[in-house]
Amino acid sequence: MASCSTARNALIFAHANAAVTGGYSIKAKGSEAEIYLYGDVGDSWFGGVTAKQFADDLKAAGKVDNIHLHINSPGGDVFDGLSIYRLLVDHKAKVIVHIDGLAASIASVIALAGDRVVMQPHSQMMIHNPWALCVGDAADMREAAERLDRHSDNIASVYAERGGGDVKHWRELMQAETWFTAAEAWPPAWPARGPGGHRQHRPHQDHRTGARLRRRVVHPRQPDQQRRAQAI
Repeated sequence: MASCSTARNALIFAHANAAVTGGYSIKAKGSEAEIYLYGDVGDSWFGGVTAKQFADDLKAAGKVDNIHLHINSPGGDVFDGLSIYRLLVDHKAKVIVHIDGLAASIASVIALAGDRVVMQPHSQMMIHNPWALCVGDAADMREAAERLDRHSDNIASVYAERGGGDVKHWRELMQAETWFTAAEAWPPAWPARGPGGHRQHRPHQDHRTGARLRRRVVHPRQPDQQRRAQAI
């Protein structure tokens, strides 16, 4: 009797000493919705927010023009995370993601749902291969490994779609368990060329307000420097 769970993509908490504590909330006021994802994704092992709860709360927020999503999360369940990512991408509102502390594992995928992604000073992103637990014989283990590879390719395809480059490039970064600071969210960590060798959009100063911006990662304004927009 085999028991395998390959839907998990959790940050190994030994890296951060403990799970991120905090909470989750969605609050709407006027045309703005404020979402805090401070904790784990999925409730099976992690006790965090599920895609079902997120969808219900997002619907209850009503029609809004802007969504501000604040993230401090070590990750969690792959399918809950991918579903939350899709809910945000498909939403009609402009989505601004603020990485306040950590966006790791599947939380890094959720972060890429933003029309803008703002990495606060000293915040970090982390990407890695999915993890799983499997109990069974050798055939079960081989099947679980193959399934994990498919999950990894699927996640890498999101990074490629949003950041450029190809799946192979992102699989290499995932295999190495790669951490990005706010300063590293653009080259050398992120590829300079997209699929087919086409050049990606380069950072430039953008003074527009109220316009729907291209998907990008930006640094918050510092007292002694201009805000720099960085494409992702």
